[in-house]
Amino acid sequence: MINNSCNIIAIANRKGGCAKTTAAVNLAAALAEEGKKTLLIDMDSQANATTWLRNGLKDNQYSVFEFLAGRVGGKKIWYQDTVIELGKNLKLIPGSNKLNEIEPMMAVAEKMKNTEVRYYLQQRIREIDEDFDYILIDCPPGLGYIMLNVLTATDYAIIPGFDAFAVKGAIEVIDLIDTQIRKRNPGLHVLGFLITRYGNRFLGNGLPAFFRYRNLSIALKRYFNGNVLKTFIREDNKLEEACCNGQTIFEYKRYSNAGQDYEALAKEIISIIDALKQEDIHETERKSI
Repeated sequence: MINNSCNIIAIANRKGGCAKTTAAVNLAAALAEEGKKTLLIDMDSQANATTWLRNGLKDNQYSVFEFLAGRVGGKKIWYQDTVIELGKNLKLIPGSNKLNEIEPMMAVAEKMKNTEVRYYLQQRIREIDEDFDYILIDCPPGLGYIMLNVLTATDYAIIPGFDAFAVKGAIEVIDLIDTQIRKRNPGLHVLGFLITRYGNRFLGNGLPAFFRYRNLSIALKRYFNGNVLKTFIREDNKLEEACCNGQTIFEYKRYSNAGQDYEALAKEIISIIDALKQEDIHETERKSI
């Protein structure tokens, strides 16, 4: 954990098309609506969160690539050079397809035994975390060096999805955390699997019992031990409309199903993290006795 007052959350799944960007954009907006100073970092080279909120990068706009690098042509790049103000309590460090250049660079550094490459994002976040209550990171699909950087820098992970393939991708993220990430970030908590696009396709009491793949409920119970977030994000075409209009769900249709769900999700996440912090305090006090 970098700073006890700042909560850094990765929205991650190895599989694409799980509504990661939708969750990152609208959960960030919901936290801002709760009065939390929130930063969204778009770490996906597709930059979908940036396209959603800003219709892509403007000319000469620095992005998360320059934020990670810290320098361009010998010039020091500060956080202020990259950040975009989106509204009250909400800011964005935009994504860029330049992130595609990061993976091979990090791979070469790793082969040369430069283990510092795993901590680039963590080092940059340390410079700014005191400015925020929450930092959300929209992760790319896959398990490459960018994902390693994100999970090394983060306190918590939310894994979204709505089908068995997403559960498989989630399991692979958890395996990565258990086999590699915990060695350098032992305090990382997986907050749970976030069910997105919930609708008539889902049945049962709290867990989807059937959706195209008969093993979905079994997989969730087996690999998440019931650790599924209580708030389900209902299927709602207002989310797509909000995206097309370059707005969060709260700007577009605050009282839609999705708006209500993301508001509930923000409250649930705040409650879970507050409880985890209290547990950490009690554990520290117990060890000191």
